[in-house]
Amino acid sequence: MNDKERLEVLERALAQMLKPIRNIPFSVIVKSLAECAVVKFDLAQPADKRLLKTLKTAIQFCAKELQSTPIERPRPNEVGNDVEPYVMRALEKAGLSATRPTSRGGAGKSTGYPDIMIRDQDDRATYIECKIFAQGSIDTTMRSFYLSPSESFKVAVDAGICCWRSEWRPHRSRDQEIPAISHDRSNLSTCTISSAM
Repeated sequence: MNDKERLEVLERALAQMLKPIRNIPFSVIVKSLAECAVVKFDLAQPADKRLLKTLKTAIQFCAKELQSTPIERPRPNEVGNDVEPYVMRALEKAGLSATRPTSRGGAGKSTGYPDIMIRDQDDRATYIECKIFAQGSIDTTMRSFYLSPSESFKVAVDAGICCWRSEWRPHRSRDQEIPAISHDRSNLSTCTISSAM
């Protein structure tokens, strides 16, 4: 192979590497980055049923606090970080231990996946990612989650994964709909919590 052919092969390989990876389960990505397993959420298990019930309670607490002390921001992407303290307070009020996750080395940072780590009544770990969507875009194909691996990845233990999904309505009324929680059966390793802010 001459230099020109090598360059063409390298260019094709680099072009392929820069394309988004598709159709790889998130649990496989987490396992490869953190060497930790994503624990499947199973409603047939009593501990998972208890956790789901507690998360439902937490989201009700969070919604009530957001109603009484709303986040005033013009765009949904500005609300994401602001909502995390509300979620953490609600989780604690519901009886879960809620902390900022740290890497295996103990490094912590406020940005990046995941946002929160909880421990349930059985001391099982679950990571929570808070996602805020513009009104009407919650079920679109628009990118809503971006994972940027780092040396201090914040997944350090085998754990379940939940996404606290909220639709942002900047001009909402005080009598907004109380959020609902649903189990995403298309991916049995996650529990999706949906709400309207």
